[in-house]
Amino acid sequence: MPTVEEREERRKVKLEALRAEIQKGFDSGPMEEIDDQWIERIKARGRERLAARKLDKNV
Repeated sequence: MPTVEEREERRKVKLEALRAEIQKGFDSGPMEEIDDQWIERIKARGRERLAARKLDKNV
């Protein structure tokens, strides 16, 4: 079982990684306008990916 110090160190590493990812998002450029069409495009892409993954499993 990990010690308290080990758990705390893991938590710190995860937090640093999360902060780095957030900073990458900030650095990636201006914010994109989010509207219903944007959300539907994201959902459609997700559905396509899911369908492709299901096809791969059935092969």
